[in-house]
Amino acid sequence: MSDPLRLIETWSTEGGEAVQASADVVESWTELANLARDELARIGIPAVVHVWAEASPGAVVEVHAGPPYGVTVKWKTAVADSEDAAKDILEETMYSVLSAANFHTLVEKVGPDQYLFRVLKGPYLILE
Repeated sequence: MSDPLRLIETWSTEGGEAVQASADVVESWTELANLARDELARIGIPAVVHVWAEASPGAVVEVHAGPPYGVTVKWKTAVADSEDAAKDILEETMYSVLSAANFHTLVEKVGPDQYLFRVLKGPYLILE
């Protein structure tokens, strides 16, 4: 699986037009997004996976072939540009669920009060 953070680093250091991830990379990210969706559904958060399309309201696991690249989880509000505090709580909850399920995750600050909740890899096993 291609690391979205490396794609971002390459794009930002080289400047210019953002490249699209290859079909193979997008396919692997889609598989990861489906794993994340299944885990969210398992604990009672019905989510949808979106690739190349505008998300409908609710829990969304998005696959980004271009910037910001990779897989992210977010809560899509019904009203565009809503400053709903519940949105932040729901996104943090989805992120926490996936982190607790041993997915490799990352919170990236992208603005003064904006965060991107990334899913980088599927769950790993803890050997006892």
